[in-house]
Amino acid sequence: MTQAPFRRIVTGHNRDGKAVIIEDGAPPRTARVGGEIGPIFYEVWNTRETPARIDRASGEAPEDGIVLAPPKHGTRIRVLDIPPEDDRIKNVSPEQARALFTEIGAADASSHDTAQSRHAFMHRTETIDYGIVLEGEIVLILDEGETTVRAGDIVVQRGTNHGWANRSGRNCRIAFILIDGKFDAENTATGPIGRSMRRRSGLGGVADGSAWSMTASRYEPSVMTLANRRSCPLVLATSPVSRTVPRLVSESAIATSSVTLASKASATAVSQAARSASEAAAVTFAAAVAAAVTAVRSRVAVLNAVSFAFGG
Repeated sequence: MTQAPFRRIVTGHNRDGKAVIIEDGAPPRTARVGGEIGPIFYEVWNTRETPARIDRASGEAPEDGIVLAPPKHGTRIRVLDIPPEDDRIKNVSPEQARALFTEIGAADASSHDTAQSRHAFMHRTETIDYGIVLEGEIVLILDEGETTVRAGDIVVQRGTNHGWANRSGRNCRIAFILIDGKFDAENTATGPIGRSMRRRSGLGGVADGSAWSMTASRYEPSVMTLANRRSCPLVLATSPVSRTVPRLVSESAIATSSVTLASKASATAVSQAARSASEAAAVTFAAAVAAAVTAVRSRVAVLNAVSFAFGG
C-alpha cells in the first residue's frame, strides 16, 4: 500500500472542552484503482449526515474499501494522484471501464458506452465536487469542450458528465471535496446520465419518478400571487373589511393550486380562473358595501325625520 505523501491533521476536544489535535499523520486508506494506468486514491475523511454531527473526539466513520461517491447526505474529501496516460487508455472498452468503476462502488457512474465517447473514463455522479489542483496539470473533458487546469486552479463540478486526461507527461495531484446532491428532473431525464439512471431505476431516465410534478413546479406560476395581484387594489386599500377579498381569493387559489400543472398552457388556464375568482369576489364585496351604504343612508334619513318631528 502506498503511503500518502501528506499529513492529515484532525482536531477535536478533550474532556475539559479544550480544542486539541487528536490525529496527525498520513491518512490510513490508500489504493490504486485500475492498475498501472489508474489513479491512486488517498481517502482523507467522510461525513454521514447533514448537518454533520460534531462530537468531542470520534474518528472518521468506518468504511470498507474505496467508494467513489460520498455517503448519502454526506461529504467526502480525497486526494488523487493521476498518472500520465498513454495509448492504453484508448483501448479500454465500455465493459472494462464499467468494471473499473465497479471497484469503487460506482458501476452506473461510467458513461463510456460507445466508440464516440470522449474518454474511456467519462463518468457522472449525483454530487457537487470541488476539485483543487495541487501540483501538475490535467485536462477536464466534458460532453462539449475541454480545458487544462493547473496547480492552484479550482473546478466546481456540478453533476456533469466528465473525464480527466493527464497529457502532461508527469503526475497530477488533485484534491476533491464531494458533496452528496440530487439531480433535478431536467438533469435526470436528459443527456448521458439518462442511460445510467434508466439502468438503476427502470423509469425511463427518471430516478424517482418525479419528473412530472417537478417539471410542473418549475413552470407553475403562483396561483395565489396571481389572484392577489389581479384583485382590485382601490377597494382593498380603502375598505374597512379589506381582509374579505384576499381571504376569498386565497381559498379559491388554494383549491386551484391543488391541481398539478403539466405545462405552461395549463398554468395560464389556472391563472385565468384565479383572476376570475378574484374579480367575482371583488364584485360581491362591492355589492355588499353598496347595500350597507344604502342601509346606513336610510337609517340616517329616518333619524333625521324623527328628530325634525320632535323639534330636534
